[in-house]
Amino acid sequence: MMRTVLGVALLVASSVCQAQTPSDTVERFLHKVATSASDQALDDLFAGSGFAETKPQDIITLKSQTRMAMGLYGTPIGIEKVREEDLSPSLKRIVYLQKFERYPVAWEFYFYKPKDTWVINTLNFKDQIASLVGAQQ
Repeated sequence: MMRTVLGVALLVASSVCQAQTPSDTVERFLHKVATSASDQALDDLFAGSGFAETKPQDIITLKSQTRMAMGLYGTPIGIEKVREEDLSPSLKRIVYLQKFERYPVAWEFYFYKPKDTWVINTLNFKDQIASLVGAQQ
């Protein structure tokens, strides 16, 4: 009996240690969004946020815009983290550069932590990167 309890405790501790950070979530999303699975990447990103249920038309529009944009930029060749900011204990901003053959794309993510887990709150992407990466004037 004690071994079973210990095994369950270790399993729970292991899954807590493997919990996805917002940066992990973003990187997994960026690797997937540049493929033909961009719709699924967005579904995965927004899972658990309530966004798909409260704003389904916005998700449909975002999917369409993302598919169109990914087709214009060429082959993806990598990602780079530009910035990660803790705006408060419950709000985080992460900016990534996604590199393509033709253009760079800046992605800006806001994550919100209402209780114990981070959920995506806002997503922006642009090929006019200065507006998202905070270019110096």
